[in-house]
Amino acid sequence: MKKFYKLIILSLLLVGFVFNARAQNQMLRYADQEVQLGNYHHAADIYTQAFQRKNSYIAAKGAALSFDKLNDYSNSYDWWGKVIDVSSEPIKEDIESYLLSAYVVGRENVAIEKIASLGYAVEEIEQSKVEMILASRDMQSSLTLEYLGELNSSNAADFTGALDEEGNIYFVSDREQLMDSKSMPLIRMDARNRTFNKNIYDWTGREYLKIYRQDKEKNIQEVQFERSDFLHISDPAITKVNGVEYMFFTATRDVTKIKKKKNITVHPELFYGKLEDGKVIGIQDFPYNSFLEHSVVTPFIINSGNKLFFSSDMAGGIGGFDIYFVEFGNDFQFTDPINLGENINSEGDERDPYLFEEKIFFSSNGHEGFGGFDIFQADSKGDGIFLNLINLGAPINSPKDDFGYKKFKKDEIYLSSNRLGDSGLDNIYKLSNQLRQLLVRVVDCDGELVTDFDLNVFQAKGEKVDMKLNSEGAYVGDLEADTKYDLNLAKNGHFSVEDHTITTVDMEPGIIERDYRLIRIPSDLVVFTDIIYYGLDKSDIRNDAEEILANVSSLMDKYKFLELKVASHTDSRASSDYNVALSKRRAEAVRESLNVKGINQDRISLEWYGEDKLITDCPDGVDCSEDDHQLNRRSELSLSIVLKEGSLVPEDFLEDELCKEADLINKIQKDLKIPTIYFDFDKSHLKLEHKMDLERLILLLNNSNINLNLEGHTDIRGSESYNKSLSERRSEIVLKYLIDRNIQKNRLTYEWFGKSKPAVDCLTQDCTPEMHQLNRRTEIKIK
Repeated sequence: MKKFYKLIILSLLLVGFVFNARAQNQMLRYADQEVQLGNYHHAADIYTQAFQRKNSYIAAKGAALSFDKLNDYSNSYDWWGKVIDVSSEPIKEDIESYLLSAYVVGRENVAIEKIASLGYAVEEIEQSKVEMILASRDMQSSLTLEYLGELNSSNAADFTGALDEEGNIYFVSDREQLMDSKSMPLIRMDARNRTFNKNIYDWTGREYLKIYRQDKEKNIQEVQFERSDFLHISDPAITKVNGVEYMFFTATRDVTKIKKKKNITVHPELFYGKLEDGKVIGIQDFPYNSFLEHSVVTPFIINSGNKLFFSSDMAGGIGGFDIYFVEFGNDFQFTDPINLGENINSEGDERDPYLFEEKIFFSSNGHEGFGGFDIFQADSKGDGIFLNLINLGAPINSPKDDFGYKKFKKDEIYLSSNRLGDSGLDNIYKLSNQLRQLLVRVVDCDGELVTDFDLNVFQAKGEKVDMKLNSEGAYVGDLEADTKYDLNLAKNGHFSVEDHTITTVDMEPGIIERDYRLIRIPSDLVVFTDIIYYGLDKSDIRNDAEEILANVSSLMDKYKFLELKVASHTDSRASSDYNVALSKRRAEAVRESLNVKGINQDRISLEWYGEDKLITDCPDGVDCSEDDHQLNRRSELSLSIVLKEGSLVPEDFLEDELCKEADLINKIQKDLKIPTIYFDFDKSHLKLEHKMDLERLILLLNNSNINLNLEGHTDIRGSESYNKSLSERRSEIVLKYLIDRNIQKNRLTYEWFGKSKPAVDCLTQDCTPEMHQLNRRTEIKIK
């Protein structure tokens, strides 16, 4: 009898076990179906109940994955812990998910100890993910992101949208709380199954999403739509077509029945209509909507090119939601969608495309990031081609979901994130420059950006600032508060730059911008020339040369980077050997005269040529005038810039002066008068003294790239037509002399003005012969 009762009890226990197992399996199958329908909140509840019936691995992992989808990070961490607990031999994938969820909620020490007890080490987990999470968590978001309390609600999800032409901000919220719920908000790519409540969204337990507008007076109103079949309404994008403002948006319709279909899933669709006074009217369907097959969400329009970007999980994509674009005209005829390709889209989801200044910004959970959705950036190369994908990093991205990046202006950036605590609610943030940063831009003399140079920025205590090149060609580095910095910028062949004025002492958060110019060192550039002349068979310095050497001495004393070359010559009379020795004495006489004036002889180099380099064609045996011989008896003086690598820009010099050779020469020679050639009455031939002046000018032209303009003039005597012709001959005679001395004609221009531009006004006064002489001239000007 006892055996009979035992059998009865065992049978009842077995039936109860089988019934319980069947009930759990039914619950798990039902939960799996809810996951397929996107009802993660309900699925998480069912998995939880199934686990309470029996601590199974499948139920625990289903709950963990559902809470992952809901962004419920605390519950996600708890359930991944249960997954580890119920596994006889936890797999690496589950351990990684457990550890990453622990990092998100700051409980990594407990998790590390737990997995160590199972024989695993942190080093075995994919380190790139862990490092990003740690880096993000270590950055305090409050330093860079401003929580916009004026837009956010305390008990609902809020995320960014658009800006209209008048400066009104449009955003999305489900802020009208209808029931007490601790459920998480949707990361906005949802589909809705056929069983739904028209007032409450099953996933969140709150009102459906609506679009709101905040005007410039900070008043907030719900945007009205001229259709009544929308439940969710989100993702506003605003543009002008034919001068009319339109809003593109995403909406989920309240479709409940389809002929011959019992169970349906309604996907969100894209619509557009005119935006007038906070209301959207004349609403049209986007032609690529297909609410039973795929979703179309997060539109963005490029106004200049009538391109519409959006996200969709339509067939033929790379994986999950991909970003596409279409083009459209003023008649809203849309081209076929083009997928942005693998440079942008991944096997995960990409959403929220936004273009600003040749860059695309979007959110993705498929590219490697900090966790959840991260914001990425890529360069637009036109025709839908995007390259150089980068994760925008902390603090823009966090271990939670970051999306909805909107750069309305260069310094007005908004984004959405659910990083605040464990609530998982989306909030709107404004990116403000709370960090102190140094931004360095470097250009060359043409104003073009330069990036190939050595840049070093140090704190006063010697620690180096990490300066990184950004996509716009500038170097950016983070600075500490209340700290002074020294900057050094160097490139071979260029002046170095030093800046000791960079400081964050008493500085509010923000950016210190510095613009520098890299200027090539004009080494060996001749900036000053002159000629001194000698008597026959003489090497002593004449009185007319003393003034020239005094000027040279003054320049060398003022500009320590100038060095002098002295090249001495003779005429052809006397023997060749004698003339070589004579020219050497002439060069040494110049050096000695400058030594007496305090110029170190190390800055003076000497050359002597005897009669080898005659200016006038007067070799031995040729009968030449004394004037022609005089031009050959000379010492040519050339002052050149000689600077070492790493030299700083000389004091008293402007960057523009150093960038332009003519300006640099004018700067150094500002006390030297460019010769003016004077003529006798009614004459146009050159005197010896003026030939000497022109030889000085020729020496400068042969050692520089400057060009000249010649202007011929007359006094007021004579007819206008005669004086025009005379002034032309006067400018031409100077032009011919220079050309005969091998100055290229394209470096010279000439004009003639007759008596129209006198140096001295002799029309309203009686002029002396000397005053008339000042008007009979050819002026020479450096161009």
